[in-house]
Amino acid sequence: MSVMEQRYRAVHDVLAGSTVTDVAERFEVSRQAVHRWLAWYQDEGLEGLADRSSRPRSSPPVLGGS
Repeated sequence: MSVMEQRYRAVHDVLAGSTVTDVAERFEVSRQAVHRWLAWYQDEGLEGLADRSSRPRSSPPVLGGS
């Protein structure tokens, strides 16, 4: 099962009446992850559940000087 399919099934289960806690335990993820997936699904639809880069959007400037 792909990441997107897993997330969709989890979201579907919550929308069908399962609790976030039950879904998180069944999919072996945190409750926060399930809440995040629900928000992405609400905001962006199915595309919002696609795998995302974990790379930071920006990094602090390098302070140098010698």
